[in-house]
Amino acid sequence: MHTVFAEIAGRAELGGDVAAGRASFEALRRDGKVLHFGVSNFSPAQFELLDARFPLATNQIELHPSFQQPETQQASREHGLAVEAYAPLGQAKDLDLPAITRIAQEKGVTPGQVVLRWHLQEGRIVIPKSVTPERIASVLADDEARAALDTA
Repeated sequence: MHTVFAEIAGRAELGGDVAAGRASFEALRRDGKVLHFGVSNFSPAQFELLDARFPLATNQIELHPSFQQPETQQASREHGLAVEAYAPLGQAKDLDLPAITRIAQEKGVTPGQVVLRWHLQEGRIVIPKSVTPERIASVLADDEARAALDTA
């Protein structure tokens, strides 16, 4: 469920007809068509507006080294949701961060591998996106690179 968040007169509100959306999702679950649902870009304030009878599995948020959203991550976990990192590599901008490039050089791996390993070590769901075959191949580390990362 993706929703627009609005702050109206200091009161957090969910945009759109969340109740109707929730009813549709509950019908899909009742009919055995889905097992779990997730939300996207839910903020800490929005979790308080959810109905506890509608359990969720994940909160997909933009999350990378230069945009970590610690409050949203914490609120997601407090509500039992796994955190899924959207744009986990910072749209490749984070790959040039000095700390990332230093670790990559020290470990003999690519900056993308360093960032993805960081996400996984933090317990996040990560689904990187790329249209560049070379970049996709570099993320799928060979055994030597995996061994180097495993000792990091």
